[in-house]
Amino acid sequence: HPLMRAHQSFLRSLSLSHLSRTEEEDRHSFMVTFSGEPETFRAIKESFQKMIQESEQKVRASKNTNTYQITFDLFKWL
Repeated sequence: HPLMRAHQSFLRSLSLSHLSRTEEEDRHSFMVTFSGEPETFRAIKESFQKMIQESEQKVRASKNTNTYQITFDLFKWL
């Protein structure tokens, strides 16, 4: 839904601000730029989808004691 994009954009800027104020031991941040083939992109995308499904199962089985943020962007630059 188009409104979800606006919400995600706002939450992303809020998250970056919060991340910069978070203690090093309370966060894990990773960013990489790579070159490869379209097949590599598709394989990484599939791996990410699998990780999301596994994470959803873990979250559903977990008690709601803390709030965490995961942000992962995989996109073509050129």
